[in-house]
Amino acid sequence: MPGVKNVIAVGAGKGGVGKTTVAVNLAIALAKCGSSVGIIDGDIYGPNVPIMLGLKTQLATDGQKIVPAEKYGLQVISMGFLTSDDAPIIWRGPMLHGALQQFFREVRWVDLDYLVIDHAARHRRRRAQPQPDRSGRRRDRRHHAAAGVAGRQPARGGDVSRSSTSRRSASSRT
Repeated sequence: MPGVKNVIAVGAGKGGVGKTTVAVNLAIALAKCGSSVGIIDGDIYGPNVPIMLGLKTQLATDGQKIVPAEKYGLQVISMGFLTSDDAPIIWRGPMLHGALQQFFREVRWVDLDYLVIDHAARHRRRRAQPQPDRSGRRRDRRHHAAAGVAGRQPARGGDVSRSSTSRRSASSRT
């Protein structure tokens, strides 16, 4: 990326673990050490970097590229600058990826030593709800596999009628 020497991505596969806190503190620490630092808030659905930095602004352009906001010596880009305070963002697929690509390609980063990216948690598709079994209880495939057929686990030798402990106790009695 033009104007950027190093990229640091902060991410995790789960939400609510402090990625934004780590990203913002890392960016500020690097800036306090004398580096030129930028930060991208990559969480389109919950842009918290502006809140953590106390930034309320609208992004501007220089006629060709987006000019990042600045605070604490950081150049900052976030979706939070493009929406009103409580406006929900309901983008999916191409629109979402287009916004993120703009953050990477169409921002005028000015001689950054580091660009810290606060990456959103990986969103998984919701799993289909388990269907009720004959008793009316909801069970998924994992439960059926753990419970065995009709609630019995086959013994190691393939004997379904008795468990291995009952075979041992029966053989020790004779």
